[in-house]
Parts: sequence; C-alpha cells; structure tokens
Amino acid sequence: MSEQAMHTAIGLELVFGPFHRSPVLSTSPWFRFYNTWIEIDGVRHEREGGSWHVFEVTPGWHLVRVFFRYRPWIFPIDLASQQAQIEVHPGQMARLKYEGSALWPMLGASLVQLDPSGR
Repeated sequence: MSEQAMHTAIGLELVFGPFHRSPVLSTSPWFRFYNTWIEIDGVRHEREGGSWHVFEVTPGWHLVRVFFRYRPWIFPIDLASQQAQIEVHPGQMARLKYEGSALWPMLGASLVQLDPSGR
C-alpha cells in the first residue's frame, strides 16, 4: 500500500447527450433547465453534469439514485430516476456512469456500474 491513504468512495460520471463534454453547455445556467441530484443512502447532493463526482463512503452496500428536477422547483417531480445497489470494498472506488438526455430528461436515462478500468 502506498503512503497515501486509500479512500473508500463512489465515483459517478454524469453524461448528458451529445454536448456532455462541453463545459459551456453543461454548466451554463442558460442551458441547465433542471437540477441533477445524486442520492446515496437517502442523502441528496446537487451536482452539475459533464464531470466526475466522488463521494467518500464507508465500506459495504450502498443505494445510489440519480434524477433530475426542473428549476425552479414549481413541480417537485423526480425525472429520469435511475438507481443501483452497489458494493464498495475497503480502500476501493466503485465507479458508476449515468447517461441522460441533454434537453429532455423525460426521454429516459441509464445508470451502470463500470469495471475498474472504466469500461
């Protein structure tokens, strides 16, 4: 083991449509009509798309859910909700990828666990 302490974590990549690599389109308030939420074991975190997000967790099983909410929260409806039950081993990072529609989240989404190589 290296001198740097290994962390137990969940890594999640949020991908939205063909423009997900564009920082202008993924973070601009003009193109973000909805909020993206990541829920881990019932605790919600709001995050922007187009990048990786890492959450430190304890080893064991965790329920991860990702969904959209339009802003402002006039209609508090969870859209394109996907969830996965994953096991995180001590000192390892479980990697997930959420792919959703960039402009219309009701078109559906997918949440898959990646192998350690990122595939």
